[in-house]
Amino acid sequence: METVEKKINVISISEKSDNRKNGSDVDTDLLMDFVSLMVHDLQAPLASMKTLLRFLKEGKLDPAKKTHVDLVRSTAIALERSESIIYDLFDAAKAEKVGIPFKFENDNIIEIIENSVEMISSCALEYGITIQKRLPRSEVIAKIDRNLLLRVMDNLLFNAFKNSPYGSKVYVDAELIDQKVIIAVTDEGPGFVDVDPEVLFEKYKQMELRKENKYKGVGLGLYFCRLAVNAMNGQIWAEQHSNGGACFKFALNL
Repeated sequence: METVEKKINVISISEKSDNRKNGSDVDTDLLMDFVSLMVHDLQAPLASMKTLLRFLKEGKLDPAKKTHVDLVRSTAIALERSESIIYDLFDAAKAEKVGIPFKFENDNIIEIIENSVEMISSCALEYGITIQKRLPRSEVIAKIDRNLLLRVMDNLLFNAFKNSPYGSKVYVDAELIDQKVIIAVTDEGPGFVDVDPEVLFEKYKQMELRKENKYKGVGLGLYFCRLAVNAMNGQIWAEQHSNGGACFKFALNL
């Protein structure tokens, strides 16, 4: 929790500095709402880790029991999600001061997408989601930052899982159009009911939607996605899919 608190302080100091320049005080209610939601999102991962550690300490972990195997898998997923939350928080604060650091190299976008889907497959299983890929068979080479693209895909896929019903599908598509590659992540959830998709990319804007049960998130994951895609000279947007689900797309230059 010490690491999380340090990151939250970074944002608090950053916003306090910006607001002082504008001659206003910090929006304490907004900050407290944000911290409360972050703590809420970290509670489940921490509970899973505590249970697993207790089993290990007491020598009760039995690999022959499915429930224990499931606990290990879900704890591993929880660790990954906690790490992602902390990185999003840190990068969102840092980007406002110095921008997102990146390293452009010619890389195969399709391979990166395949890797991201493989890395999050256990998480998809936990949510009862089947990922269906519809990707070009040939390489698609572009000058990008591999780590940033992996983080973008991770955030978009996990966002789709959170907003999808159990047993549904999430589609990952890529197509080449006018010297660009368009990547899309589409779910079979409720889509954007009474929600302006553009708002979802704004920092902290999802908090009000979450309170009204219109969307699940605090607004850092998609905010980071926009920062990262913009850093790679791309564009990102969201739209309602014809099947009723949400579709997040981003375009990168080839």
